[in-house]
Amino acid sequence: MPEWAWAPLGPRPRYTVKTRERAKPENVKERIVRERCYKNIRQVCEHVAEFPYQPTHCEKAYRMVVVRTGRRLVCRVLGCNDHLEVFERSVRYAAA
Repeated sequence: MPEWAWAPLGPRPRYTVKTRERAKPENVKERIVRERCYKNIRQVCEHVAEFPYQPTHCEKAYRMVVVRTGRRLVCRVLGCNDHLEVFERSVRYAAA
């Protein structure tokens, strides 16, 4: 897919709190990962693209939606370099 076809996928809208917001708990998993020097994979960005797709022997066209997720590997061990990995997944919808 060409780079111009990708659009950033923003976060979902937050819901409105009817009473009051709760206090945010401590992120225990993040603390343990740092203490034990495990590899930590963090999501950096998400992009989405869509295009029409029609298989060869099919009369009906589908709308193909592809999501590209960028993840960064962060680790505190000596000799471990940070690097960015890109994963793509696709979903096919019937055309309306």
